Amino acid sequence: MAWPVLYDQSVWDEVLACIAEGMTVRAISRLPGMPTYRMIIKQCSTDPEFRAAYQDAKTVGYQEIVERLRKVAKGEEGYSTGDVRREQLLIVTGK
Repeated sequence: MAWPVLYDQSVWDEVLACIAEGMTVRAISRLPGMPTYRMIIKQCSTDPEFRAAYQDAKTVGYQEIVERLRKVAKGEEGYSTGDVRREQLLIVTGK
């Protein structure tokens, strides 16, 4: 059985920063050096301070996602591909 990997505070701060940027926990867990999906969820369930910071980061992240979707809907350069059907799908699915 493998020993659990312990992460220092800087890694957990980076997890929260990624969430605040609108990334999902699954996407974060795929990044090199980041905790697994299960470890992030466990940290939320066992550490009340992290859970509160996680909830705050999610709120900011949701706003970031909304802002990006608005830019796609407006057709802003760098956010719009010109493919209307694809962009409708992005907006509907919230990606």
